[in-house]
Amino acid sequence: MKKLAVFLSSGEPNFHIKSDLDQIANFLAKQKICLLYGGGKLGLMGYLSQKTKEYNGYVEGVTVDMFDKKKYTPDYIDSLEVETNFYDRKRKLNDHSDAFLILPGGIGTADEFFDVLNLASLGLITKKIIVYNKNDCWTDLLTWIDKATTLEDFNSQYKESIQNPRSFFLKKAISYVSWFQEPTIGHNESFEEPKWFEDGTLNISYNCIDRHAKKNPEKIAIIWQGDHESNSKEISYQELLEEVSKLANGLKSLGVKKGDRVCIYMPMIPEAAYSMFACMRIGAIHSVVFGGFSPEAISSRILDADCEYVITADEGIRGGKTIPLKFSVDKALEKCPKIKKVIVFQYTITDVNWNNKLDISYEELVTNQSIECECTELKAEDPSFILYTSGSTGKPKGVLHTTAGYLLGANLSFKYIIGIRDDDIHWCTADVG
Repeated sequence: MKKLAVFLSSGEPNFHIKSDLDQIANFLAKQKICLLYGGGKLGLMGYLSQKTKEYNGYVEGVTVDMFDKKKYTPDYIDSLEVETNFYDRKRKLNDHSDAFLILPGGIGTADEFFDVLNLASLGLITKKIIVYNKNDCWTDLLTWIDKATTLEDFNSQYKESIQNPRSFFLKKAISYVSWFQEPTIGHNESFEEPKWFEDGTLNISYNCIDRHAKKNPEKIAIIWQGDHESNSKEISYQELLEEVSKLANGLKSLGVKKGDRVCIYMPMIPEAAYSMFACMRIGAIHSVVFGGFSPEAISSRILDADCEYVITADEGIRGGKTIPLKFSVDKALEKCPKIKKVIVFQYTITDVNWNNKLDISYEELVTNQSIECECTELKAEDPSFILYTSGSTGKPKGVLHTTAGYLLGANLSFKYIIGIRDDDIHWCTADVG
């Protein structure tokens, strides 16, 4: 079990600090990290320790400096060693802990922080130092928890993933996915009807957008580069949330609901991402078709997936050449009588064939729509999207991805295979579909 030494400055818990400490205590308990009780004065450290215990977490006392044991030390800490020497106390915590977390408090926070950094520069503190703030602390903590600092740590995680995958991936799901209802079941241990996290509920759009927009709304979520060098755009999480919400509300106004199938045949533009997230936000199942496929390829996928709606653009641009997307969709729909609406984004703003009963402009659809759209609560095993094979070896085969399993798989792949960090930029050169 990893041990985290926590430092708090003096002061009684106020409302805002209590909220932070509650989150940290819950986090430590869920991650099964032992809170190393070794600093702070009066109420703050006692409050954090008590809350950690209430969440069924682990607390271990190492040192106490200037504590009234009867009043401030939780009764579940059996024995505490009193050391008044600052440097001895820090050295001992360094020996017993795996990392240091410095938390906000009252008077002395800055002094505590610089004292710890000074000891680190002298080589007296050798463990990782994490400074708490509302935006970045959780990423740092999760990175520290999952970082295999030794071969033994790596082998331990690998062994658990092989010997007890049900428990291993359940813990990862709870740690890295935001749930409306946290699952208590990993895998159902059935290969005839396999299910993951079947009692949990969530939404992919919320996980990919909302939770980041709440924490850091102005952070860039997408850097888009168009076909021409001068055609580019940076999209913040807040802007992404608003654009996706407007389109989701537009889709609902057309009657699109949970379980409906939507074909997305778009060029590589931000609206392609908006379309996918909007569908996931309301529980519609989307199927992305590569924006270079023929009308025959489009119609076969629409029919197989039983799509009733299409999102496309007037044209795409690739290598300076225009691709007649709307024309291809019109040809495909000659074989697809069940299509109710075709949403057309004006990308190149060129004249295209228009069916007033069937076609609606993307811009018209989202104009005046609310920038708020509540996420639909989906079950972990609810279908999310269908992606088809190329069909080069026969009829294209639709691969159905469910909600939670796909989301966790993508998350862990980015974390462990790509090694993504919070301030990294991931460049994807692949086309959607």
